[in-house]
Amino acid sequence: MTLQNLNMMTDDVPLKLYATRLYERINESVILKCADVSVGDWTPIENDCHGNATNFCEHQKDYKPARGWLYFDYGGLTDRVQFLAQSAIQAPDGTLYDITPSSASQQYPFIMAEESEEDYARLVEGEGINSISYLK
Repeated sequence: MTLQNLNMMTDDVPLKLYATRLYERINESVILKCADVSVGDWTPIENDCHGNATNFCEHQKDYKPARGWLYFDYGGLTDRVQFLAQSAIQAPDGTLYDITPSSASQQYPFIMAEESEEDYARLVEGEGINSISYLK
């Protein structure tokens, strides 16, 4: 079964532990710098952060994809926080850039994924888990 949104009140213990670990790491989060990039005629597409990062890095070998999660805290309006799968790019100097066009009203904190590229892809693309709700 593919899960688009996972409610952390379910009995899926591994994902509860994963979300708990993300929540424990929010102090590591950063605000991504926005970058307007292109490669030839190609420009990043809105709502395709994973594909954008992969495509850009395939053409700019000194950059690498940075996989992780955006962190949304609703400021006391709810007892939940949300983690949304996000891909950015990492420059040779380690700076993280968001290259995906967005109409969001603000930038949200980004937490780097700790797992390998393959494990992250298995979770997000294979299992379809791109959003995790966590009960504080």
